[in-house]
Amino acid sequence: MNDATIRTEYANACREAEKEYLEKYARRLRLTDLELKPYDAANEVYLVESSYGPMYVRVPLANNEAELFKSNWAGIHFRNPKYIIVNDEVRIASLTFVTPTAKEYVYNNDLALNYTATNVDIDFEAILRNANSGNALAANTPVAKSLKVTRKSDVDENIPQARTKNANTFALVIANENYAGVPRVESAIHDGETVAQYIEHTLGLPKENIIVQQDATLGALLRAVAQTKNSVKSMGPGTDLIVYYAGHGMPDENTKDALLLPVDGDPLTAESCYPLSRLYNELGNSGAENIMVFLDACFSGSNRGDGMLVATRGVAIKAKEVAPQGNMFILSATSAQETALPYAEKNHGLFTYYLLKKLQQTRGNVTLADLAEDVKANVTRQSNLINRKPQTPQVSLSGNMRRTYSSKKLTAD
Repeated sequence: MNDATIRTEYANACREAEKEYLEKYARRLRLTDLELKPYDAANEVYLVESSYGPMYVRVPLANNEAELFKSNWAGIHFRNPKYIIVNDEVRIASLTFVTPTAKEYVYNNDLALNYTATNVDIDFEAILRNANSGNALAANTPVAKSLKVTRKSDVDENIPQARTKNANTFALVIANENYAGVPRVESAIHDGETVAQYIEHTLGLPKENIIVQQDATLGALLRAVAQTKNSVKSMGPGTDLIVYYAGHGMPDENTKDALLLPVDGDPLTAESCYPLSRLYNELGNSGAENIMVFLDACFSGSNRGDGMLVATRGVAIKAKEVAPQGNMFILSATSAQETALPYAEKNHGLFTYYLLKKLQQTRGNVTLADLAEDVKANVTRQSNLINRKPQTPQVSLSGNMRRTYSSKKLTAD
């Protein structure tokens, strides 16, 4: 034996000892040892913390993949854990995460992934939205950032996927929540975001067939309706149109006309608002074969929940009924002087929650008549149980919809 062979044998013995040591650690790893941290939407990365060091796992944001990974976390198992020793500490070198649907995501510490740790100031399940893309980060360097979160409910999970594309339907979604001069409409943006997801994923509309307008000013609302009309006309005969609105509605105190309130509108100035009759006329003249409108709004001057839009107005006003135009189906959240109420526990409007729930339960394979009947029954019952106030959704029909809505469906299946 000489010095060189002694060093070689020593190195081999160290490698064998390290291998045996790491194999023992590999048998100890459990999912309960791992903690899923908030999703970094900007870099599309989850942080998984463990006693063996942090892991940064790439999970795409598209197709609801990141949310599915999170919701299935308790059912995830892993394969092929490999370990290394860094600075006399055991670290995970690589690990394959396998979801209940056999989707695989691989952590490899050789991969340089950016991650922005998210600090939230409330403690409940969240979907990250409005994530701002920051400057490039050094690999595996957490940097604190605060993002707004949205509390989730059962209808925000497990959104059904359409079997076929619904390319002959166009959709407009307007969600007004943050108003300049009147109270917020709680959960309206979340309503609109979730409705848009169901329209795309459950009803099968291509993303380019959907306009989503959040916190629409009067100008933005006018542009969105004009763009919708132009798009429907360009798609040609046989095109269906879906329109959803969540936000404030109000009556004109002088004429009793029903008005949609843009976020920059003045409830005491009718000229700053968008007449519901104008919306129906524009949609009816769009050339759409069938028009399906869903309104989570009331037109009594009441706020979603409690109080009035204008403090000096002490009572609700019954707005004039607005006649639908063309072949139109309208399902509105309330009747007469009622208020469109929230479902605070679910972080949705009461009307929107049960609309989404029925679409989830039926995978969108439901007629307009059955959808309306189910929403009306649930909202009418639950409004008194949850909010101690009446709320009765209403259906309005015109043209061929009077005879076809019992068989007409939102899907292309």
